[in-house]
This record gives sequence, structure tokens and C-alpha cells, in this order.
Amino acid sequence: MKNKQIWSVDCMIDVFGCDENSFDQIIIKEFAQEISKIIDPGKEILGIVNPFGEHEDRMKGIRLIHENENSLITGHFVDKDFKFFLNVMSCAPYKVSEVIDVIKKTFKTEDYLCRRALREYDVGDGKSE
Repeated sequence: MKNKQIWSVDCMIDVFGCDENSFDQIIIKEFAQEISKIIDPGKEILGIVNPFGEHEDRMKGIRLIHENENSLITGHFVDKDFKFFLNVMSCAPYKVSEVIDVIKKTFKTEDYLCRRALREYDVGDGKSE
């Protein structure tokens, strides 16, 4: 008989009704760094925040790609209606509620939808196969 063990937590968070003053490249970069410190303290590798979707008004905003040793944080922040879509994938354990707390504090909103996916692998029962 095999057991399952979780090796990754993927969290997809759609956030609405954000404070329009928070959609700033510096604030978004600091936001990603704060999440990164929760998940993998001291392990930051790369953080990119840049304009995105200039060709289409309904998509125009900011793109976030933030990587550390054990996780990848990506996001798309839409200027038109101050919403954003965030994905946090991590092989290091973390509490999704702590990420939500950072979102609420940074973007001054309580309006979000969160979905979580756990990735698993089989662990043998100790018997040779």
C-alpha cells in the first residue's frame, strides 16, 4: 500500500476592489518580497515587476514574477478595475492565511477568491517493490 505525501502547494488568488494607490511597481515588488519572506526567508533569487498589456486597455497593468529557492510567485495587476490575479506555488510549506493577510494589508481589500491545489507523490510502505 502506498501513502501520499504533499510536495507542493499551489494557491490561486483573485483579488478585487483594491486601493488604486497600491498599484505601483515599488509597492508590488515589496509585496512580493514580504510573501517571499513568509515562505522562504532569506532565499530570494529574482524579482521582476514591469508594465504589461499596453496593447489592450482592459489588460493594461503590471506583471509580477518573483522567485526564491523553493517558490514562484506570479501576478497580473489590472489598472482598469484595480483587481489582480496571483499564483503562489511553493515546495516549502506556508500558511495561505498569512499570504491573504499580506494582501489585505497591502491592497486594503477584503474581496478575494482563493483556491488551493495540493500536489502529491506516492511514498512506498517500506517494502521493496
